[in-house]
Amino acid sequence: MSSYHCNPNAFIVRFFEEDAVLFHKANGSTHHLPPLASYLLGELLRSPASYEALTGALLDDDEDRGILSSQIDETLDDLCRLGLISRHP
Repeated sequence: MSSYHCNPNAFIVRFFEEDAVLFHKANGSTHHLPPLASYLLGELLRSPASYEALTGALLDDDEDRGILSSQIDETLDDLCRLGLISRHP
């Protein structure tokens, strides 16, 4: 089971009602995070979490689990690729 975490000292983030804007200190890039990415990053700022912990509440509340599960996977991969979070086996 993979776990995810982020380093809150690596960026400055401002959360809004549904989305967020983030400045990545290491490379100077600024990112707009849509609602799902904003939610996942917010959870990881609270504490490292497993995939199941991150997605449990989201998938329990949604009727179309397949599509949402795919979106979560893509979003986590994007956040990892951008260097905002990291995955540990």
